[in-house]
Amino acid sequence: MCIFIDLFLTQNFLILGTLVNRIVHMSISPARLIFSGCTNSSQYLHTVDELIDPLRFMLDNDNYIKPWSSEYLLVKLLTKSS
Repeated sequence: MCIFIDLFLTQNFLILGTLVNRIVHMSISPARLIFSGCTNSSQYLHTVDELIDPLRFMLDNDNYIKPWSSEYLLVKLLTKSS
């Protein structure tokens, strides 16, 4: 993810299908999103999306940081399939 953000910020280059591409197309600044500190108060998180809602739920789970957890594996699979 950091590589995609770096490509966008330094070269204004986006790769289709990545989360950074989706963030930029939602008119959200990746730099502002990174340094905001609190993403739960964002107006953009109130949308209903079949992919974003499960990702948000799994990323907020305490087990997500464990590479063997089901949340981690599901996020990995969901982001690869998009």
